Amino acid sequence: MVKNLFKRNYDELKFVALIFTIWRISILVISYFAVILFEYSKKGSFLTQKYDNTFYQFFLRFDSGWYLDIAKNGYLLIENSQSNVAFFPLMPVLMKIGSFLPLISIEISGIILANLCAFLSFFVFYKLLLLKFKDISKLSLFLLIIFPSSFFLGFVYSESLFLFLTITAWYFAEKNKIIKSSICGIFAALTRPLGFLLFFPLLYKYYKEKTLNLSVLSGLLLIPIGIMPFLLYLYLKFNDFLIFQKVQMYWDRSFTWIWDTIFVYIIEIIYNFNFIIFLDLATLLIVIYLTIYLWIKVDRAYSYWVAIGILTPSFTGTLASINRYSLVLFPIFIAIAKILKNKTIRIFYYIFSISILIYLTARVTLRYWGG
Repeated sequence: MVKNLFKRNYDELKFVALIFTIWRISILVISYFAVILFEYSKKGSFLTQKYDNTFYQFFLRFDSGWYLDIAKNGYLLIENSQSNVAFFPLMPVLMKIGSFLPLISIEISGIILANLCAFLSFFVFYKLLLLKFKDISKLSLFLLIIFPSSFFLGFVYSESLFLFLTITAWYFAEKNKIIKSSICGIFAALTRPLGFLLFFPLLYKYYKEKTLNLSVLSGLLLIPIGIMPFLLYLYLKFNDFLIFQKVQMYWDRSFTWIWDTIFVYIIEIIYNFNFIIFLDLATLLIVIYLTIYLWIKVDRAYSYWVAIGILTPSFTGTLASINRYSLVLFPIFIAIAKILKNKTIRIFYYIFSISILIYLTARVTLRYWGG
């Protein structure tokens, strides 16, 4: 599947490899100077504190600790506390498999996996752009790598794996290769809770294009079915299909109307300004605008995907990590590229986005919350 993508055009591969290398080195340089110039947070996540002052500190932060825990110890439920059952299995399973190779620890396996998937994400995204949006292909890819939370693609998080799988699912859907698209969707459903919802925008895409038939529908139905093995495992081990959802309360997440959350954030910004809270709210509002723009100007199927991706976490009573959740919604970069026609506005956006990227990269490296 992936091999066929690389056959097509060697020049495209070289271009993406260059972009990836520049992005990867830049993130490492920012992180390196952060640990030299500033102190680690004394209140930040302790899951990965042991990696401070080591090579691993540039890749293992916050939720990385949960994926490492699953890969090393399996799923465990801690009563009345945060537990690793909140995290889906594909990332840690692949990390564990990679660790069976000679001289490869689970930590190294996770780092290689995350960065390989980041590269593959860039490559497949560029192929998709050349297929549908050739005039803004390079700009859209550039907007992805300078997005304020793009550094998470190089961390041992599920973001890069999920982005690769969802973009590849869309790429094959655009090529009308329904089985390949659905296989990617199945794996996406085992990577993040959002994955099984990929079924709905892809279904709409085929309906809109008047190519929906029983064969296509049967293929697409494999995507939500993909989550079933994990749910069955949770039931057999913890006697609860939805335990992954129920433990979200220990991250202060529970159903809340989005307008109530927005109101709380506005009040908090007015009376106790915090840049991260402001950034979370601004990200939500900007992505909602981009969703509408995609609906009107670009592609309604893409708009559906972004709407699902941004609204699902926004009804949990908090906007924490919304900038990271937005990162995997690749159509927003197409929308931004189409909006940034004016050169002056485009340069201003570059400066603004790169500045926040530098700030957040440094924060998270030093174990301060940044998404």
